[in-house]
Amino acid sequence: IWSFELEPTATGTRVVQRREAPTGTSKVSQTLVKYVLGGTEAFDDELTAGMNATLARLKTEIEASARV
Repeated sequence: IWSFELEPTATGTRVVQRREAPTGTSKVSQTLVKYVLGGTEAFDDELTAGMNATLARLKTEIEASARV
């Protein structure tokens, strides 16, 4: 589960990004991460980069719409 929590603050918005696997991951997923996706650390780094890219795009869109 990849989620973002947005909360208004006095100066803007607080954003919490989260990645969860509440029931764990399957053996197939674990094998793919290990042998196809470069291992857990590389996979986690790639997911974090993706989440940060999503937040940057959201920020750009929200700020552009606020100027209109």
